[in-house]
Amino acid sequence: MRGTRLLVDALIAVVVLTFSLAAIARGGFDDDGESLDAVAVVLVALTALPLVGRRVAPLPVFAVVTAATATLYGLRYGLGPPLGFAVALYTVADERPEGARLRRAALAASVAVLLGPHLVRDGFAPELFLGAGVWAAAWFAGDRARLRRERIAELEERARNAEREAERERRLAAAEERMRIARDLHDSAGHAINVILVQAGAARLLQDGNPEGSRRAITTIEEVARATIGEIADGMRTVFGEHREIDA
Repeated sequence: MRGTRLLVDALIAVVVLTFSLAAIARGGFDDDGESLDAVAVVLVALTALPLVGRRVAPLPVFAVVTAATATLYGLRYGLGPPLGFAVALYTVADERPEGARLRRAALAASVAVLLGPHLVRDGFAPELFLGAGVWAAAWFAGDRARLRRERIAELEERARNAEREAERERRLAAAEERMRIARDLHDSAGHAINVILVQAGAARLLQDGNPEGSRRAITTIEEVARATIGEIADGMRTVFGEHREIDA
C-alpha cells in the first residue's frame, strides 16, 4: 500500500510539474509575466517535486510549495493555476497533521503569502478568483475526505466493539449454561446416591429372608448407577462440546 501511494504521489508530482511549466512558458494569466528560465524551472520544481513526500510530512511540504509558489508570483512568472499548492493544501486538510488550529493557521498564512504581494502591487484582479476557487475546493475536498475517513474508522471501531460485546455475552451465556448443567448433574447424582443407599440397605436386609427382593434391589442399584453414569457423560459432552465451539 505504501509503495502504491508513493507511486501515485510521484505521478501527481510529474503531472503538476509538466502542467506548471507549460503554464509558465505561456505566461499564465499575466501577459506581462517573465518568460520561462532556469530560475522559473527551479521554482516550479519546488512547487511540484516535494509532493512525492506529501503524506509523510504534510506541513513541511506545504510550506515549501507555498514559498515556491509565492516566489513565482512575486517574480512575475505568470499567475498560473496553483496546482502544486492545491495538492499540498488538500493533503494538509486531509491528513490533519497537527490539529485543526494549526491547519487553519497554515491556510491563512499561505493565502496571505500568496495574495498579499499581488494585491499590494497590482490590486485586485479577476484572475484571483481562479486561485481562490482552487484553494477553497482543495481545502473543502481534503476536509471532507478526512471526515469521511474518520467516520468510517468510527463505524469500524463500533462494529469491533459490538463484536467483542457479542462474544462476551456468548461466553457468559455458555458459562451460565455450564453452571446449570453442573447443578443438574449434582442434583441427579445426589438423588441417584440416595436411591443406591436405600436399595443397598434393602438388599442387605432381604438377602437371607427374601433373596428375590434382594436381587431386585441390587438390579435397581445397577440400573440407577448406569443411568446416572449416562447422564453425567451426556452432561460432560455438552459442556466440553460448547467450550470447544466457543474457542473455535
